[in-house]
Amino acid sequence: MKIKILYETPTMPNHMVLETPDGRIMGFFITPARHITEKDLHPFSGYQAKGKCAVEAQPYFYKMYGLEKTQN
Repeated sequence: MKIKILYETPTMPNHMVLETPDGRIMGFFITPARHITEKDLHPFSGYQAKGKCAVEAQPYFYKMYGLEKTQN
């Protein structure tokens, strides 16, 4: 699945947050580790990474969850 960016967010330790190429902010449960599909995602309306202590996830998380970062 192609995405803009994947975030680790310590305020929600059981989730990761991503931004889709069309700008939607979506989240998913991190366990079990698997390749993510659209059905695994749930909307995080109003979520903004800034101010939530979120940081971009390390490259190995993209691979673990079957995500590919698009070129902006």
